[in-house]
Amino acid sequence: MPIHDMIAEGDRVAVIGSTSWTCNATGNSVETPKVDVWKFKDGRAVEFYEYFDTARVFAAATPA
Repeated sequence: MPIHDMIAEGDRVAVIGSTSWTCNATGNSVETPKVDVWKFKDGRAVEFYEYFDTARVFAAATPA
């Protein structure tokens, strides 16, 4: 995932980037922005959320 920005405050980190996938079944590819949000406690990750355009990914996985 290419990282475009990283924002950290307290125990939270947000990573803004992009990602791409190719669906093996259809051969379709998709690129989408992606955001990961992490929460750390005592040096360990305790929460993780991932956000991306699921409609684009679903469309790439759907045969034409």
